[in-house]
Amino acid sequence: MIKIRFNQYKCLMAADRLIFHSVWICFFVMIPLFGFSDNYADSLLKEIKVKNGDAKFNAYNDLYDFYESNDHQKAFELAKEQLRYAKDAKNLNWEGGAFANLGSFYLAKGMADSAGYFFTESYNKYTEAGNKDATMNQLCNISTACRLTFKFEEALAKLHKVLDYYTEVKDDARIAQTLANMGTIYNEMGNNQKHDEYMKKALEIQYRLPVDRSRGISLINLCLSLSSRKLYSEAFAYGKEAVDVFRQLKDPFYTGACLVRAGSAALGMNDDTEALKYAQEAYEISTQTGNDYLKAEALRLMADYYLKHSNFIKAREVAFEAYSLADTSNKSDMIYHYDLLTTLSIHAGDKQNALKFYAAYVKLKNEAQETEFRDKISEMEVKYESEKKELLINNLKSRQKLQWIAILSGTLFFMIIILLLVLRQKSIKQRRLLAEQKVQQLEQEKLTIATQSVLDGETAERSRLARDLHDGLGGMLSAVKLNLFDVKNGVILEAEDVRKFNRVVGLLDESMQELRRVAHNMMPESLSRYGLKVALTDFCGNIPNLKFHFYGEENRLEPRLEVMIYRTIHELVNNALKHASAEVINVQLVQQQDSVTLTVQDNGKGFDPAVAVSGTGLNNIRNRAEMFRGTLDIVSSPGKGTEVSVSFMI
Repeated sequence: MIKIRFNQYKCLMAADRLIFHSVWICFFVMIPLFGFSDNYADSLLKEIKVKNGDAKFNAYNDLYDFYESNDHQKAFELAKEQLRYAKDAKNLNWEGGAFANLGSFYLAKGMADSAGYFFTESYNKYTEAGNKDATMNQLCNISTACRLTFKFEEALAKLHKVLDYYTEVKDDARIAQTLANMGTIYNEMGNNQKHDEYMKKALEIQYRLPVDRSRGISLINLCLSLSSRKLYSEAFAYGKEAVDVFRQLKDPFYTGACLVRAGSAALGMNDDTEALKYAQEAYEISTQTGNDYLKAEALRLMADYYLKHSNFIKAREVAFEAYSLADTSNKSDMIYHYDLLTTLSIHAGDKQNALKFYAAYVKLKNEAQETEFRDKISEMEVKYESEKKELLINNLKSRQKLQWIAILSGTLFFMIIILLLVLRQKSIKQRRLLAEQKVQQLEQEKLTIATQSVLDGETAERSRLARDLHDGLGGMLSAVKLNLFDVKNGVILEAEDVRKFNRVVGLLDESMQELRRVAHNMMPESLSRYGLKVALTDFCGNIPNLKFHFYGEENRLEPRLEVMIYRTIHELVNNALKHASAEVINVQLVQQQDSVTLTVQDNGKGFDPAVAVSGTGLNNIRNRAEMFRGTLDIVSSPGKGTEVSVSFMI
């Protein structure tokens, strides 16, 4: 991270960073350190041993910079040694610099609470030393630690103090930087309007300053923010200006990245010619600089253009080239690649690749949803811990006050104090119990929401793919069949040719039947239209030796529950056919007013439930049943068949 020294002492200053495929800026800029050698480190160690005063302290700083990018443990040990030296010298500025290094170390380790503690210690030392510039920079660092622990209001309060100081000293560059950082916090709070407002304020000041990277970054972040809300015309204007800034700065990578984002905005506002031109220019830059990441982005924009213009062959060609260059560790990128390749494979009739890319897309999408949910839970836990700490502090203050009153008031008030303490302890205990119950409730809600999100995503994607297969590929096969008959009309064929023709038509009919079967299995239309009884009757009627029995009321259930029951029966029947070698399978569904019970019984080879219950399929069924307060019962033994019953509460 960038470290800027003021008056020869170590401080940290917040700065923008453009994160590609993400709209937002961060407080710390990551830049590569120069390629120092081991000889460089040895020379600094010698300086530390032989020099004194500022020269020695600055050598500590330079060596810490080297270790921070090469050996974190050595960096940590050196920062502690630097702090001991500063304390022995009783130099407040040096102590502030050493504490800042420790805060930097913990921030790089992702330990924002510890980083905040050391940044605060640094702030206190610089304040005591009267080093105003350094204290402001430590406020920026403290704000960063607050932001990373979701204390957004506190982070903004720190930056308001920084803004007031830089306004007083009329430092326009840092005023703009602080405004941009405040916009970042508002974005993380979900307030896009405030984000844009502060970014525009920063941009107004940057227009008065010489052209630099910070202006271009503010422009492209506004472009991305507006594009995310589909305000494409305004977004394109900012993106185009960002391209001009980085061209003027002769920065090819940022120029290419901004070309892609401005081109995406142009495509959104239907200026397709401009979008293609920007994509091609970005591609040329990536080729000249050898940057595969930028090349993949440019190719994806081209693929979007060709897909929009129904040039599926060209779109598929560039999409596969972009996929070959993609960073597989970037999940958001790969989700986009898989979705695009699934769509293009469907248009091309490539069933195998369509299913492969769709499966990869669903897997990454689910992982992303789970990660997002875990992040939200972490945020809630951090907020809960902060509230608990504040409650503890307030209680301690109140207790001290009561103790002072007890000392002054004497024996007369002693019993009253005891009573108040007992009531307070009882209240604290009750609040603690309520907090624990709330945490348990949040955990249960987390599991339920995660499961529901997975099922909803799976159902939606199955429905979409089934429609695409049936309406797209099915229609194409029907058209092929009709064209074959048109070709046959008026043509005299030999007997052998007639047989070949009929064989082709037969194979085409079988392909259409197989397509309808796949689409139906993915999401049967009868389930959404007519309910469980009709859908299960159709499903069981297509399998020999499979009997279906329905008892009870034929009322429609919640769509999620209907899909759950249908998929559960589908999986149990497949297990019986695939693993049990069953000859006869009975499926029974009993629907009552407050419950639904399904039973799948077969005469297959059976198994030992105590051994097999850990299987993935049965665990999936059990987890889904629990979401609807359901239970799973298995009765089976080797050689005597299997009976699986699943009950759901309505």
